[in-house]
Amino acid sequence: MAITTKAELEAAIEKLEQKQVVQKQELIAQFRKTKDSLDPVNIAKGALNKWVSSSGIIEGVLPTLTGLAAGFLSKKIVTGRSPGPIKKLVGELLQIAIAKAGISNADKIRAYGIALYHAITGHSKKKVGEELISADDPN
Repeated sequence: MAITTKAELEAAIEKLEQKQVVQKQELIAQFRKTKDSLDPVNIAKGALNKWVSSSGIIEGVLPTLTGLAAGFLSKKIVTGRSPGPIKKLVGELLQIAIAKAGISNADKIRAYGIALYHAITGHSKKKVGEELISADDPN
């Protein structure tokens, strides 16, 4: 398309200027999006979200964290605020033993915890006829 008049030239220039404004806005938006995605905090959040959403990792990490927390708590209960050297040693050994027991028996501990929760709240079972059916059972 050849431009032959001054009016056509001005219209073409106006069209190009509008295109330039739109492209500048798109470029700024893309720059901000890229800058946000490269922010270390956002990278860490994304990695953590991917890690947490992976079911296999959660099933492996949750028992370990539970066992370690139980071991740490038991140590704090035994040793108190100012432990002597014997108390400190007993606390360390107790922490290791309870953490190991918690990690290796995570399924049993989880089942006991769920049963205890249901016993306290009373929401686990409802009576239907002569049978007791679990509230979690879809049938």
